[in-house]
Amino acid sequence: MQPTVGSQARLKRLTWLLSLLLALVIAVGGLYVVRLADEVRAGAAALEAVRRELADARRAAEAADTVVREAGAQAQAAAAARDEIEAKLKAAEAARAEAEAKLKSATEKPPAGAQE
Repeated sequence: MQPTVGSQARLKRLTWLLSLLLALVIAVGGLYVVRLADEVRAGAAALEAVRRELADARRAAEAADTVVREAGAQAQAAAAARDEIEAKLKAAEAARAEAEAKLKSATEKPPAGAQE
C-alpha cells in the first residue's frame, strides 16, 4: 500500500514541525547551558574572593599573635626590671637606716674628753 499525496504532505509537515521543535529545544537548552556556565564562573570568582579574604584573615591573625607574644615578653622584662629596682630600693633604705643609726649613736655619745 502506497501513501497518498495528502498523507505524504501531512508527513512532510509533521517532519518540519518536529525538526523546528527540536531546533527550539536545542536553542533553549543551549541558552540554559550558557546561563549555567555564567553562574559557575560567578561562583568560582566568589569562591576565589573568599579564599583571598581567608588568607588575609590568617595573615592578620598571625600578626596579632606575634604582637601578643612580643607584648608578653615585654611585660616579663618590665616585671624583672621592677623586681630589680625594688631590690635596689630596699638595699638603699637599709643603708640609709644603718647610716641614721650610726649618726644617732655618734651624736648621743659624749665627746671623748668631756666630763659632766
